[in-house]
Amino acid sequence: MSDSSWLPDKSQNAYSQVVGFFRVIRQATECLLSGCRILPGYPATGIETVYNKFIRTFLRIVTIVVLIIIEVIVIAYKERIKPEHLRILEILLTRTKISRNDYYYFLNLKKGFEGELVFDAYTKQFKLDHFFLNDLQLEIRRAPFQVDALMIRTNLLILYEIKNFEGIYKWGAEKFTKTTGTELENPSLQLQKTKVRLELLLQEKGYSLKVDAYVIFVNPEFTLLGAPNDSNFILPSQIPGHFRNIQAAPELNAEQIKLAETLMNLHDSSYPRKKTQYTYSDLKKGITCPECGTLAEKFSGYSQDCTKCGNKMNVNKAIRSSIEDFHTLFPEIKLTSRRMMDWCGCGNDMRVYRVLKKNYRMVGKNRGRYYI
Repeated sequence: MSDSSWLPDKSQNAYSQVVGFFRVIRQATECLLSGCRILPGYPATGIETVYNKFIRTFLRIVTIVVLIIIEVIVIAYKERIKPEHLRILEILLTRTKISRNDYYYFLNLKKGFEGELVFDAYTKQFKLDHFFLNDLQLEIRRAPFQVDALMIRTNLLILYEIKNFEGIYKWGAEKFTKTTGTELENPSLQLQKTKVRLELLLQEKGYSLKVDAYVIFVNPEFTLLGAPNDSNFILPSQIPGHFRNIQAAPELNAEQIKLAETLMNLHDSSYPRKKTQYTYSDLKKGITCPECGTLAEKFSGYSQDCTKCGNKMNVNKAIRSSIEDFHTLFPEIKLTSRRMMDWCGCGNDMRVYRVLKKNYRMVGKNRGRYYI
């Protein structure tokens, strides 16, 4: 606790209470010894005063811990994680050449994820973040569907389909047409399917809640011409007004938390998606620059300059990052010191071994040893 500035305010407060708790415990112990000295900040004249302070501190800690547990549950509901396939493609781009189709797929994934982060920034700005479930992969009657964001309110769910389109488009019932001739499927078609499947799933689980659904366009450079006034679209200029009109809801009650837990338990993180083919032998070995992603096939010392951006990278951190990249690409292959020494390229093998030993737990002995 010598430096807790990086912690959130609530966590700093809680940890300071914990420190105070143990200081009072030690004070009570010292009071029972002859010639004891009361610690600064806890003036007391006898064991009764110390005991009362102990009880008050203990109750404060219990209250804060309960609040933190509740906050952690709520925060976990809104967590948005970078899609695994996007992460895989990012790693592959630094270590091999990918096909044109995979590259365009990567760009679409990246743009979509960036749009979702813009949406999240709006919900934080308007203090609505703790009511959202993000990136749910659900299924009803063998029909899969994905939820970009779902807002849980007392008697209402608000479903959002997030789009990061840019440019000028003309509305069509089935397609949007760009001035350059590019055509895109009208996202309200997908939204309607998602809404119906979500309602069916809720009914199956015993919930009779109304679901409002919107396509929200988060890119400020997007313009849609000719859309009907009664459409379920939220254009970039309408986003602030939309969230301002949603009055702050009370804290999550037991029923809302139960619904959130139900949907989270139904989320299928392993749902099969399009996969890019790659093999270990086809990938370049080395450590990547944390700033620009450039691959350094050789490393030495505790730090070295990136040959592309000039950033001075910490070699130990770069080795650990590269090990995590390997685990992302090949989750079924064990992390052995020999394999990681090869994966990280040409350098000090003992440096790789020390990173493994420090940051991972060793399992097995001798030649069967690996890290998790």
